[in-house]
Amino acid sequence: MSERIKKQRRLSRSCPECEGELEIISKTHSDNGVDYTEQYIQCLECGYSEKLKVSPKRCKDNYNPKW
Repeated sequence: MSERIKKQRRLSRSCPECEGELEIISKTHSDNGVDYTEQYIQCLECGYSEKLKVSPKRCKDNYNPKW
């Protein structure tokens, strides 16, 4: 199982623990040929980390249930 880390961007808000800079990172790991990606907010100075909850974007205009 391999893991890749990609830095995406820095945030304008500061760390809740040390008031340092925060950035969004993506961690991708492979397991049996399937890639799983999770996004985290991480502090550059103290190492604070918080997992982001990503909700799927749904377009209400194109939603046509087949009932």
